[in-house]
Amino acid sequence: MANTIYSHAFLVGCFNGKIKPWMLDKDTKNWKQEIIPNSPQENEKRYDGDKGYEGLCNVYYKAHIDAMIKAKSQVRPKFLKDVSHYVHTIENEKQLISLSRIMVRKDEKGKKIITITHLDDYYLKIVALHVYFFPLDSVFFAIELDDSGSDFNSLTMGHSWLMNWIWEGDVCFCNNTKKTFKELFAPLIPYLKDKTLSNLIEGGNKLKMFQIVKYGRNKIDDKLLYELGTSSPIGCVGGNMWLTPSDDYYNQIKTENAVSAFKNWKGLALVDSFTMLGTVNSFKPVDCIYMYFPLIYLRCIFEKYFCFSRNTCYREDKVKGNLMREIAQMEKYYFYNDISHNFLPNLLYKAMAKGLCINEEREELAKQIKEKEERNSNLLLGAVSVFAIFSIVYDFYSLIKAWWAKATFFQINNSDFDLYPILKSVSKEGGELPLFAYILSILAGIATISVIWYLKSQRRR
Repeated sequence: MANTIYSHAFLVGCFNGKIKPWMLDKDTKNWKQEIIPNSPQENEKRYDGDKGYEGLCNVYYKAHIDAMIKAKSQVRPKFLKDVSHYVHTIENEKQLISLSRIMVRKDEKGKKIITITHLDDYYLKIVALHVYFFPLDSVFFAIELDDSGSDFNSLTMGHSWLMNWIWEGDVCFCNNTKKTFKELFAPLIPYLKDKTLSNLIEGGNKLKMFQIVKYGRNKIDDKLLYELGTSSPIGCVGGNMWLTPSDDYYNQIKTENAVSAFKNWKGLALVDSFTMLGTVNSFKPVDCIYMYFPLIYLRCIFEKYFCFSRNTCYREDKVKGNLMREIAQMEKYYFYNDISHNFLPNLLYKAMAKGLCINEEREELAKQIKEKEERNSNLLLGAVSVFAIFSIVYDFYSLIKAWWAKATFFQINNSDFDLYPILKSVSKEGGELPLFAYILSILAGIATISVIWYLKSQRRR
């Protein structure tokens, strides 16, 4: 199989720890905040063709840009005050790292069996570590990789290993990889909940991937696009391997998850990855690195995480903030259909959102809202019932008082049963109202308090 002409990837996860932008501001040795200049001069350009804040607002909606990046002279609402991006550049960026995998398992007798697999023709550079802050204490990290020139089969296997390495402990190594990754995450380890890389991710079982690949063909190969997007062995589509997809599944993915606007590139949006495969003269890599990934894919990742985390709390009966207020803020600043004045960013945004199943998560949130509205209606009805109970208690109290004033009313003529002695026996000596009436009033009050407590407990759920 041929090698890639260009290959670049971001491995993304939700950071499982407590960290704030001001903490990284203090660590100037390791972190640099990326602040977009208004109109970049030659010495301020991040890359050739950098549009700056004003240029980006000509392509994307200003509200979208404000919700995703921090710029000079930018005024943002309080909800977006923490949105920022920090970069930790790897000094040995140009050093190639070979990738190996060590699998340790036990046989039937409990004896350890060690298997070492080495990836030939996989050329890896770890470019940088990124940290992205979003509202509602949401923090994401991304490992930026460049593996241009790699063999396609080694590329997909390497991506599969790297997406899963954190959960598999000592499984992945790059030369001295365990040390390399440990050094890479050293600036973030103090902020982890348990200070170990094995619990770096909050939620999910692997990293998500945004990758862009160029190769030397003049036509996009749908089979190769599927294999890249799913990190499957090259040739598995239409073959007879253990990861060979069924015809129905492959055709469904190709039809429902592919996105394309031009003949020289095509994208594939899945739950775990977004892949762009193009010919030599297709998309510009800098557009993907500085716009499509940070401005579109990360937005979808944040929206997905927000919906998923709130739905998970709902299913596990955990309270996480004021859901109605959070949803109102998300609807205002993030949940809208288009993000750009141009068609291509909107096309990519909708494809990525569909791949991540964001609409399905939002539908689950809508069920919560409906249930809360029903509970609020029940609370209103309960409040009316409470007032009704107070009215009944007062009426009952007044009635007994009137009856006691006319004690003969309780006597049952021509009957052996007389209520008057009973009421007299439970009344205070010389009192105007029997103790029996006070007891009934107290019981009614207790019942009222119980109803109020129950309604409040239902509202907290």
